[in-house]
Amino acid sequence: MLTVRAGSVERDIIVNPDQQIRKVCFLFAENGCISPVYEGKGIQVYSVRQKAYMNPELCFKQCNIYNGDILMVSSSENGHELI
Repeated sequence: MLTVRAGSVERDIIVNPDQQIRKVCFLFAENGCISPVYEGKGIQVYSVRQKAYMNPELCFKQCNIYNGDILMVSSSENGHELI
């Protein structure tokens, strides 16, 4: 289980380790958990445990994101939270 934070919204989720990070962000947007993310708009995903930004084009396993990690999601265009 991972914790994903976007603005004031925090959700605990279970993901497939082989799933692309960006696709999970789009699913959050489609379900109204975060503001809409558009295909041409970049996103930033920050791992609190690793203290580093992750490449959202990679899958969770490739980024060494594990059970218990906290990810913070924001827009890479302006640095503002997506919420």
